[in-house]
Amino acid sequence: MVLMLKSLLPGCLFNIIGFGSTFKPLFPTSQSYEEENLVQASEYVRRLRGDMGGTNVLNPLIWILRQPSFRGHPRLLFLITDGAVHNTGAVIELIRSQARSIRY
Repeated sequence: MVLMLKSLLPGCLFNIIGFGSTFKPLFPTSQSYEEENLVQASEYVRRLRGDMGGTNVLNPLIWILRQPSFRGHPRLLFLITDGAVHNTGAVIELIRSQARSIRY
C-alpha cells in the first residue's frame, strides 16, 4: 500500500480509511499529495492491522460519498481488504447507484 501511495501524482487529492466493524479516516477530508501528507499516510498504513472487527465496507463507502468532490479531481476509489465483505448486496447496490460519478 505504501508503494501505491508513492505512485500517486503530485497535487492529487487522497485519503486512507481503515475499516472493520467501525472505520477511521486518516484525514477529515481528502488532502493534497505532498511530502508532509505522504509521511503521515505512510505511518498510518504501517500501523493498520486487521484488528478492527468485521469487514463492514458499507459505512465507509457512505461516508466517502458524502464527502465533497473537488472540481478537476475525479473521484477514484481503491478498496483493499483482507476479509469477506458483509452486506455485499447493499454494497453492490450503492456502487451501482454511484457508477457515473466514481471510478472503482
